[in-house]
Amino acid sequence: MDNKNNLVAMFRKLPTERKAMIAETAVVVIGWLAKKAVHTYQNRKKKKQEKVSS
Repeated sequence: MDNKNNLVAMFRKLPTERKAMIAETAVVVIGWLAKKAVHTYQNRKKKKQEKVSS
């Protein structure tokens, strides 16, 4: 838990531009992961439907 507090403290000390860059990167990564999760879910769903129909 100590490490998490240290990271938060370090983040708060960063200049605004750096915070913005980190936040932007986080948004891109989360968006990419969400897209990947949707594709995985759709592929599994498709495979299940193919099994049922065959």
